[in-house]
Amino acid sequence: QMLMRHAFRNAMLPVVTLITLNLGYVVAGAITVEAVFAWPGIGGLTVEALNARDYPVLQGIFLLLGVSIVMANLIADLAYGLLDPRVRQ
Repeated sequence: QMLMRHAFRNAMLPVVTLITLNLGYVVAGAITVEAVFAWPGIGGLTVEALNARDYPVLQGIFLLLGVSIVMANLIADLAYGLLDPRVRQ
C-alpha cells in the first residue's frame, strides 16, 4: 500500500505524458491504415482532399486534429494535478 501511495503517483506522470503525446501518432496511423485498406473515415477523407486539392476540407481536418491534441494535453495537465499533489501548487 505504501508503494502504491508514494511511488505510483510519481511514476504515473511520465506515463500520462507519453499517452497524450502519442495521440498524434495514433491519428497518423489511422490515416495510413484507412488509406491502405480503403476504410471510410477521416483518413480516407484526408487522402481524397489531398488528391483533389480541397484546401478548405484539409484545413478543417487539421483544425480538428490540432484541437484534439491540444485537448488531450489539457486533460493530461489536469490529470497531473490529480496524480501528484506537488503539481497543484
